[in-house]
Amino acid sequence: MIDFLGDDRLDRRLERHEPIAAILQRRGLRTHAVSAIEVVRATPSPHNDWGGGYDAGFDSFDESCVDRPAECLNAKAVELLDRAATPFFLYLHYMDVHQYASDAS
Repeated sequence: MIDFLGDDRLDRRLERHEPIAAILQRRGLRTHAVSAIEVVRATPSPHNDWGGGYDAGFDSFDESCVDRPAECLNAKAVELLDRAATPFFLYLHYMDVHQYASDAS
């Protein structure tokens, strides 16, 4: 991945580090993620031209809440909590906080 300055150092750093979800999965945890962000996705989007890939190490990665409010993620989290085998790791990435920061500027 080349950043906006044409630098590939980020890509090299990412290659050296294993995703936390993969580490936890290897230790026996079920790993789940729900993201409302167009960038943090398993699949490509106009906002992540490197093709997604944030699902590395996750048993499930739900993108159905992209650009939706916190209530969507909360509902998905409750569904996952109701059926998740333990132990588990649940990653939730909310968009709401980013919107408020954007509105302030």
